[in-house]
Amino acid sequence: MLGLLVLAYGLLAMRVRLRAEVSLFGGQGSLSLSADALGATLRFDAVLQADARGLHVLPRYGFPFDAGALAGMTPGRLRRPLPYVRAALRAGRFERLALHVRLGLGDAGATAVAAGTVRALAAALLVPIQGGAPPDVRVEAAFGGAELAAHARCIFSFQPGDIMLAVLKTAASKTGREGFGWKSIPLKA
Repeated sequence: MLGLLVLAYGLLAMRVRLRAEVSLFGGQGSLSLSADALGATLRFDAVLQADARGLHVLPRYGFPFDAGALAGMTPGRLRRPLPYVRAALRAGRFERLALHVRLGLGDAGATAVAAGTVRALAAALLVPIQGGAPPDVRVEAAFGGAELAAHARCIFSFQPGDIMLAVLKTAASKTGREGFGWKSIPLKA
């Protein structure tokens, strides 16, 4: 019994590292996701292709990815787990965040405005992320013609026990706020 408790504590205290890397060039790109823990790695690699119907994820190996499961996600359904995701992100640590973009629209003025907008938007989205290395954001304006090239990398590490505790604290605080307490109703005779 004691050995089982030690094993459970060890699994909750181990360091897990998640890596995500996305590269886009024109209408094609690549996606790489991996999770490392205890010297083992799980990895998913895919090719991204854009056309008139949208962005398609085609795995480099294995079975084709069915994006039909993601089609039912509406903003309302995504908003419910948002506090729990925020709590989990605060419990972990971003070891590396990098975004490199080369953007050209063909017109020098429009290119300058678009590059500044992308830079400001990326900086605004990365401000709430604290701890670890500062984000590396580079936006380069390509004044020679229409062009889009982007590369993003994120490394996030956490301990499962910290994530579980943060999510449980968020759940406990939500139940107290949403009025799940018992109230007595006066009887009328």
